[in-house]
Order: sequence, then C-alpha cells, then structure tokens
Amino acid sequence: MRGTLWLALLALSCAPREASQPIQSLPLGAREENPPPRGTVECFSPLGPFVRVGIEQRQSFELQARDSFWVMVGNQGVFKGWPGTWRVRANSLRPARFQFWMMVWRGPDSSAAADTVLSLIQRGYPRSFLMPMGKVFAFQAETIDMRDFAVLVGPYRSEAEAMRDAPRPRMAVVKLLEEPASGTLELLSPDGEAKVVAQAPLRMISGKPIEIIGNRYPDILEFLPSSDGNGIVLVNEVQMENYIRGVLPYEMGPSFPKEALKAQAVLARCHAFFVWGKKFMLTGEPYDLTDDVFTQVYKGVGGTSARVDSAVDETRGCVLLFGERIIKAPFHASCGGYLESSQAVWGEEIPGTGARPDSPDTFALDVKNFIDNPPDAWCNPKTHEFPPSFRYAKSYFRWERSGTGAYWGEVVAKNTGSDPGWVSLMEVAERGPGGRAIKLVIKGSKRTLSIEGEFNIRKALGLPSALFYVEKEGKRLVIRGAGFGHGSGMCQVGAGVMANEGKNYMEILLHYFRGVIIRKVY
Repeated sequence: MRGTLWLALLALSCAPREASQPIQSLPLGAREENPPPRGTVECFSPLGPFVRVGIEQRQSFELQARDSFWVMVGNQGVFKGWPGTWRVRANSLRPARFQFWMMVWRGPDSSAAADTVLSLIQRGYPRSFLMPMGKVFAFQAETIDMRDFAVLVGPYRSEAEAMRDAPRPRMAVVKLLEEPASGTLELLSPDGEAKVVAQAPLRMISGKPIEIIGNRYPDILEFLPSSDGNGIVLVNEVQMENYIRGVLPYEMGPSFPKEALKAQAVLARCHAFFVWGKKFMLTGEPYDLTDDVFTQVYKGVGGTSARVDSAVDETRGCVLLFGERIIKAPFHASCGGYLESSQAVWGEEIPGTGARPDSPDTFALDVKNFIDNPPDAWCNPKTHEFPPSFRYAKSYFRWERSGTGAYWGEVVAKNTGSDPGWVSLMEVAERGPGGRAIKLVIKGSKRTLSIEGEFNIRKALGLPSALFYVEKEGKRLVIRGAGFGHGSGMCQVGAGVMANEGKNYMEILLHYFRGVIIRKVY
C-alpha cells in the first residue's frame, strides 16, 4: 500500500496545479448557467483532494529527510535524495507584478453583477468587469459550486490609490497577478554540495514526512519565490485528510472525547473547503490556505495520535451543506451557555448558526441575570461532568476581571494604541442578540473612545469574550462575563460534554448547526 501511495503521489507531483493565476473575467452579461471559466474548477483524483497550504517565508530552509525523496522541476524528476539534513536557498529572485482593483460588489448572482458593471460604465468607469471569485469542486460523486461573483474597478497603481480614487462602496482591494515571482533555487546536500540548481519551483516528495521548522509535513513540499522577491515560500500540497490530521491537535486538542473530535474534523474540513472555495484574500498567492488562525492552525502531522487519526478516518470526506454549498462552520472554545449570531460577530449570516441558549431550555436573555445565575448548559461545569481532558475549561464558563480606572486606562492604551487616561465609565451601547457587546463606550480623563465589533471589544479590554456586564464597586470597575471566544457556531466544551454523555458527532453537529445536512462528498 505504501509503495502504491508513493507512486500515486509521484505522478501527482509531476503535474503541479497552477497555484496562482489571474482569473479570467466573464463576458459582460454572463449568467449563472454559463460554464465556469478556466482556472476555477478543481477536479480530484481517487486519492481525494490535495490542498495547498502556505507555511512560511524565509531566506532559506533547512529540512530533515527521514527517507529517500524525489525532486521535481516542471514535469521531470531531476534528482533522488537520501536521508539527512538538506537546505534550500534562493538565487537572483524577481518579485511578482500585480494589478490593484477595487471590489465594489460581491454576491452569488451573476445577473446582478452584470447590471452593476453596466451601471459603473454609465457612471464613467469603463474599466469595470465581472470576475468569478472562488472554486467549483468536482468531487467524484457530485459537483459543488462555491463561487461568488465580484465587480472590480481599476486597475490602480497601488492599494492607496485604489482606496482614494475608486467609486463607492469600496469593499476591498483585490490584487490580481500579472506576472508571478521567479528565480533560481538551489538544493544543498548534507555536505553542502549543490545537487539541484533550477528555475523555481522545486517540488519534493518523500515516503515519510519531511521535518522543517520543527514540524513534519507529509505528501508534497514546494519551494517557490515569495511574491515580494525577498525570500522563499514553503507550500505543503497535502491530502485533505492529512491536512485535517494536522489541524485537530491544535484547534481542539487530541485528548477530547472521540465523538467531539469527529465533529471538529467535519468543521475543520468545512472551513478548509470554504476558504479554498472563496480564496478572496489569497487571490494573488500561490496557495489556497494559510497555516495560522487566518484559516486554521496547521502544523503538519507530528502532533497526531491514534484517536485523532481515527476521528479523521471515520469522517473522511464529510462536510456540512446548506442548500448546495459547504458552510463556513465556525467554532469557539466556550459559549458560556448562550450562542451568538454570526451577523453580530462578522456582519454576515452563516447558515445553521444563530443566537440561542446552548441548552434544552429557551428563555429571554437578560445578560446580568444570565451571568449571575447560570442556567443549565452543555458547557456548565456545575450541571455536567467535565472529563479530565478539558477540566481546565471550567474557568471559561464564568469569569471576572477587576481594576481601577488607571488600570483599565493602561489596558486599553496598550491594546488599542489610544490612551483614554483614567477610565471613569465603560458602557455597553449595543449588543448582539446573543448578548455579546458589539459597541462599547469608554469614558476617560483624556478622551472618550467608542469601540465597535465583538473582537475589537474583547481585544481592547483583554477579555475572554464579549459576553459581559460592567459594574462600579468603589474605586474599581468590575467586569463579569461568560464564555471564551466569539460564541458563534459550535461550542467546543459543549461538544466535549455532549460526547462524554453519549452523543455522537452527528447529533453534536446538528445541535449546533440547524437546518444543515451532513454529506460525504468523497
């Protein structure tokens, strides 16, 4: 089996995907029934999806090979290496060239997008066009279209020029690749001899994961010039299931109950396909996902375990669908007993999520009473047994922070860069339907600050979550709160408790994401 997989991966490595290319625009007036333009369809082999994960940019990389490996340049195998410590370095790199465009409209309806283009042309913006953003995933069993359509205006010479001169609404600046970065890369053997000198990219494949920067990466490694021309980018082109193995230990923890890990595996797979399927902020990059919290934390397969492997294998290819699309599927550490609306957190409705109690009971939310008198909830350590693997999370359910006005002034100044001085009042001016603060007014001796956004508020105050209330007790301002994280989607502690009490991963997922279906797509 191992030999068969080696040969299959070697064949795959001979035909590298086009990692980043300008996406062709649709003809003006194109409708949704049009076939997707070249470059937007991902077709998958029997091995399943391979996704490109951007790992790191450096001047050079040292790698530890534990088995023999092949180096591919273009479609040719040019060198077979042996176990040992190797190094990849760059020579005479040239940066990529981009065009900068302003996105002024985005949505799933190409007809509405075409109408927007016509309107912009009539307003005096002739360089406006419709562009598909994202991918069509052609699985062996079915095809899932994750594309939106964007209307872009430009091009501009820089992001600053686009922000200054583009018509409103100015949603975001999009970088479109004109010419990829290029240059020569060298592979140095353990004794320092240059064994390969070739035009980038270099692709490596080994029978065992290769260790780089302390992590073990499976399948295919690709080294290519960074877009700024200042270094080398490492990309791991990895089987989706191996990618999920490298995510679970860092996004949930390998000691959680198995059914909770299975639920997390499905969410990790959903999130990966969603980001890959949209690829909005990564349009100009040679990879589909990042290895950090921008997508989800991935550190290769060195942290995997038998329980993690089993959770991944038993949910292979399973995703959550709403309608005919894979959902974004957010998660967080602890909801504190009440889930939050995705609209309140990110300004967008994510199917299946919503503000509601994380318990069998329904009740009107009064934040102070809810925090002071906690109801039964899956993440409540007083009403449910927490297994040893996540007893640390008991402190997430209810927490308190207290300090003088001077203390809170220092905290806010450090976390926001704006010094309010001695804080006399902190007032929640607006909440989401799940109780999270989404607008906070801080009155200080130097200035009054208004902070908007759930994440910005908890970051400014250094709090576990934005589900809190503030009271003044003498000279101190006391914040009492609930939960850890944004509160939308799956509560990981709640999922762990549900699994510990006999619920399976499907019951857990359908509890936290209503109206979705669980489907095996490969």
